[in-house]
Amino acid sequence: MTRLAISFLLAFGLIGCSSVPKSVDVEQTQPLVSYIEAQSLTQPSQGVMARWGGTIAAVTNLAEHTVIEVVHFELDSSAYPNKGSDQSAGRFKAYVNGFLDSEIYKPGRSITILGTVSAPETDKIGEYTYRFPVLKQTKVHLWPEKTPQIEPVYRTPFILHTPIYYRY
Repeated sequence: MTRLAISFLLAFGLIGCSSVPKSVDVEQTQPLVSYIEAQSLTQPSQGVMARWGGTIAAVTNLAEHTVIEVVHFELDSSAYPNKGSDQSAGRFKAYVNGFLDSEIYKPGRSITILGTVSAPETDKIGEYTYRFPVLKQTKVHLWPEKTPQIEPVYRTPFILHTPIYYRY
C-alpha cells in the first residue's frame, strides 16, 4: 500500500514539472542556445535552436510575415519571462510567418518564442543604432495578461474575520 501511494506522489510530481507550453516545448536532449551566447557569437550559433522570451516592444506586419521586437528577460522553469528586475540583456527580433494582430500582440505583453538563430540585424531604436539577434522559423506562445487580485482588508479590530474587499 505504501509503494502505491509513493508511486502516485511521484507520478503527480513529475507531471507538475513539465509545465512548458507545448507550442514552445522541445525534447530534453535538444540543445538550446542562450540569448547571451547568440548576442556575443555571430557565426557559430546560427542555425541552432533557441527559446527566448520577454515583453513585446513592437510588432510590424509585412506582406508575408510579422516581425516582433522583444525586450529580453530570462525564462523561468516554465518558460515564462522573469521580469523580477528592471535589468534586461537587450532586445531581439523574431520573424513569424503570417499575420499577427498588433492589438492582441501589443507592447508590454509577455511572450516566449522558439526558433532558429539567424544572422543578426542592425536597426535603430529611436536614434540609437542597435544590433538585434534574430530568430526565424518561430513558434510563439503569448502569455495571458495577469489581472489584479482582490485582497481582503481587515479594518476594525472589533469584528473578527470580516473582510472588506476593494480593488486597487
